Amino acid sequence: MKKKIVCVLLLGLCITGYDHITKAVPIVKQVKISQKQSMASQSQLRIINSTSNVKCGDTGVITIQGAPNTLYNIKTSYKLANKTVSVIQWRTTDGTGVTTFNWVVSMETMSGTYDATIYGGGNILYTNHKVLS
Repeated sequence: MKKKIVCVLLLGLCITGYDHITKAVPIVKQVKISQKQSMASQSQLRIINSTSNVKCGDTGVITIQGAPNTLYNIKTSYKLANKTVSVIQWRTTDGTGVTTFNWVVSMETMSGTYDATIYGGGNILYTNHKVLS
């Protein structure tokens, strides 16, 4: 029950920290850690399956392996005509540390490569996805 309340509060803070439609306000606090700890934390978050080259109308998928029962988010953006639209999704990993982010690419999305950042459990993972014409 406490985890659900914390997740709802965290989500509320992130939503209120969201600045209009074009960018998100960073909420991650910088923490000093040793190189040894940094290497260990990097290995705790990884992509285990990805369908990230998608055509308009298709579904993109990124499955991650992270810490069990942990809240993760993915932040990315895409272009529609002259607008850049920012997107954030939240998922909680299961008991084995696995969760999947998925999205349907609009028929109006412009082709190109879009950066994505996955945050959670004190880890950050950078990746990208391609929209094909």
